Amino acid sequence: MLCSRFGAAAADLPWDHLPAGRQAVVAAVADAERLLLDDGTSVALAGLRGPRAAETASGSAEPGFAEAEAALAVLTLPRTIRLYGPPRAVDRHGHRVAHIALINESGTPEAWVQGMMLSQGMARAYPAATEHPDLAAAMLALEGAARTERLGLWRQTDYAIRGAADPDRIPTGFQLIEGRVLAIGESGNSLFLNFGTDWRQDFTVVVEHSDRTGFAAGLRGLRSLQGQRLRVRGHVFRYGGPAIRVRHDYAMERLEEQR
Repeated sequence: MLCSRFGAAAADLPWDHLPAGRQAVVAAVADAERLLLDDGTSVALAGLRGPRAAETASGSAEPGFAEAEAALAVLTLPRTIRLYGPPRAVDRHGHRVAHIALINESGTPEAWVQGMMLSQGMARAYPAATEHPDLAAAMLALEGAARTERLGLWRQTDYAIRGAADPDRIPTGFQLIEGRVLAIGESGNSLFLNFGTDWRQDFTVVVEHSDRTGFAAGLRGLRSLQGQRLRVRGHVFRYGGPAIRVRHDYAMERLEEQR
C-alpha cells in the first residue's frame, strides 16, 4: 500500500530515489497547492493540480478551492516538513517545486502530503514529464481511488470526467477527458489524435514533434493509439473544437475495455 486515505507509514513513501532536502516549518498555506515556509520560501506541491483561487471566467475561485485550501492547512500547519526532489526545481513563477513529507518528533518522515491530498480527493494528479515513474503511478492510483469513492472534489459535477464524444460539454481549464481515438493525423510539426470526425468541432489531442522524448515509445507509439480508449488530462484550449496539448506519457492513460 502506497498511502492510506489519511497518511502512510514511512516505509511506504514512494520516493526513496528522490534527493532529500532541508527541513522547515510550514508558516502558512498560500493556496490549495502551495505552502509558505518559516524562512520565506514558497513551495509548490509537485505533481498536483488543486483548485485555483481565480481561474474561472468571472475571476472567482474554482469550485472547491476553500475546501481544498483548508484541507492542506489541516494537514501541514504548523508541522515540520522535509522537501524531496531536485534542489533547483522551480516553476515559472519562481516557487520551489517539491514532494513534501511530514516529519515526526524523531525526525523521520511519517506521511506524504501529496498522497494525502490525492487520497482525500482534494487535488488532481498532474505529474511532470520529469517525474519518476513510481511517483507518477502512485499519484494516478491515489487519485483514481478517491474518484471512485467520490471523495472531496469528486463529489462536485465541476470535476466530473468529460466525454470526448460530447465536445460541446467540454469547458476550458484543467480537465480529465475520456474517449476513443478515431483517427491519427499529422501536419507540419504536430501529431493529432482525433476523437471525432471533425477537428473543427470535436476533441483533439495535440502532440508537438519536439515533445517526442516525453513518450517512451516515441511518435511511433502515439501513431499506434488509433482505436484505443484513453483518459487525457491537461488544460483545454480551443483548436477549432476543444483540445489538450500533451507533452508526455503521464498525461494519457489507456483504459481497459468494458466487457
